[in-house]
Amino acid sequence: MNEPAVQRHEKEKSRWITAIKIACTATTATFFGLGIRAAFRQARPVEPTDLTRFKVMSGVGFASKALGIATLLTVSGYGLFVMGIVTFMDVNTPSQFGTKMKDVFGDRLRISKGNSIQTYESLSELFEAVGKKENDK
Repeated sequence: MNEPAVQRHEKEKSRWITAIKIACTATTATFFGLGIRAAFRQARPVEPTDLTRFKVMSGVGFASKALGIATLLTVSGYGLFVMGIVTFMDVNTPSQFGTKMKDVFGDRLRISKGNSIQTYESLSELFEAVGKKENDK
């Protein structure tokens, strides 16, 4: 008797998760599009009538604008990449992602935690160890 309520709750939760994924994807795609638009506007040839406006903006202004556009493109592009993977793999949490990756690839991509980790008290100890390894070769 309680089971239909649980199923309804899971369906409602699934709808919310889907809506959140769609909203995140749409927002990220919008900002990516705005970044591309800004990049194209920045790269277009300058009209002679706009030269006085550009003379006012210094090199720092141009660099700041370029950095802002590059940041917008990088962050939104990475967000779209992540949302694509989340949608493709149908995962909601990092642990679900880890489980799916283990199912797909097994342990062959796992980085071994070998016992070769060494610690050094100072930089001189590190340089001595590196020099010793180079001399052994």
